[in-house]
Amino acid sequence: MTGRFRPGWLEGHRVYVAALRRTDVVGIGHVLTEIDALVARLRDPARAAAMGVEPPRGVLLWGEPGLGKTLVARYMAASLGPGVPFFEVSADELTPERIRGSLRYLAEHHERSALYMDEIDTIGLHRDFPGAHDTETKLRLGALLASLDGLVSTAGPVVIASSNRPPESLDPALVRSGRLGFKVRFDAPNEQERIELFALFTRSIPTDPAIDWLHPARLTRGRTPADLRQLVDDAAGMALAEGRRRVDGEHVLAAIRRSGSIEPENSLNPITRSRMAVHESGHVAVSVALRGPDYCTAVRLGALGGTSSFGPEEINDGHLPDDEIRDRLTIGFGGVAAESAILGEGSLGGRSDVSQATGIALSRIMAGLTGDPAPLDLDHLGSHVSASLKEALAGAIVGPIAEARALAIAIVARNHEPIRQFAAALDAAGEMTGDTLRTAIDDAGFVAEAVR
Repeated sequence: MTGRFRPGWLEGHRVYVAALRRTDVVGIGHVLTEIDALVARLRDPARAAAMGVEPPRGVLLWGEPGLGKTLVARYMAASLGPGVPFFEVSADELTPERIRGSLRYLAEHHERSALYMDEIDTIGLHRDFPGAHDTETKLRLGALLASLDGLVSTAGPVVIASSNRPPESLDPALVRSGRLGFKVRFDAPNEQERIELFALFTRSIPTDPAIDWLHPARLTRGRTPADLRQLVDDAAGMALAEGRRRVDGEHVLAAIRRSGSIEPENSLNPITRSRMAVHESGHVAVSVALRGPDYCTAVRLGALGGTSSFGPEEINDGHLPDDEIRDRLTIGFGGVAAESAILGEGSLGGRSDVSQATGIALSRIMAGLTGDPAPLDLDHLGSHVSASLKEALAGAIVGPIAEARALAIAIVARNHEPIRQFAAALDAAGEMTGDTLRTAIDDAGFVAEAVR
């Protein structure tokens, strides 16, 4: 669409958010501290200026779909004070005229306002992406950049944009300081946040008070708030179909199975299932030896493979100390080590473990945790990595990975019988968490002293 800007189009995108409170923002506590600090600057720019702090003109919320970016944008607008209007548009609706006209209109008609542009990558993908800069996209991006430069940080509209892609995937001119310079990353909710989300989503649904929500929370690692909302709705639908008056734990587990987190127990042939159980038991044996019996939080078997969950979920967020990161490397090799020791030969089931170990080893170089080579941001380099650098990096990670594998083999060698016993229990149960898992670990009698 081209032509002059029509204010009625923008007014049709106004969303009333005055009733939204901080307590309504559940399951994304990892971003609220940043948002609170940001809102404090935006809400009271005079006070911020007195401290020598300039509020940002634009904000980028980024992360996978379904993590609550739109909810946080609405909460931000509601937090700016009573009467601050909030407008929510999709970036693919924007033309150069609408971009310029919307921000000009808001600046002229509202002392303070918030404009939320969803999926800004529609306009602002990095120039290296094929097709990202056709003529129309260049015009829209140019209009947005010029309009952002015309904003006053202490008054007028606040621009909030969201993207499912990281900032590195967007045009550097768009995400630099002074434009969308304040960036907030959204991650999947952690275990405690998933428990809180289940409580929120079942607030108006009759549920069995005996449900221990820790169990479903551990089975839904990596799920988004939107995923959990759907699981609760599915569980309620099952209860209705059975003519039940409330949702019980079996309905919740059935909903999780249907979503793909837990595959039906009869979907594996017995030989494959037994091998998976041994593989996962090897991971558990090494985790017990290195980090203690409570470090493993969930183990399950399924048609798409077995999975084990360990300790904190922040391994990809830079929140683990290096000794624990190195232990994660070793734990990763426990599966194929157990297969080789107990079953006489390994399988290709360890491919994902090796892939993760390689990623961890490279991340340690990027974080400056190794002596050689020097720290490098490989994500920043992208595809521009020379063959000689790739060879140097490969050489640097071979040693730590080989050491981790050797340690895993040594630990497994001391735990043949415990691995067999735990594997049999896991084969029978299909999945274990909480007290059931801890009891199985205790009964197996894993050797808890690490071989260093």
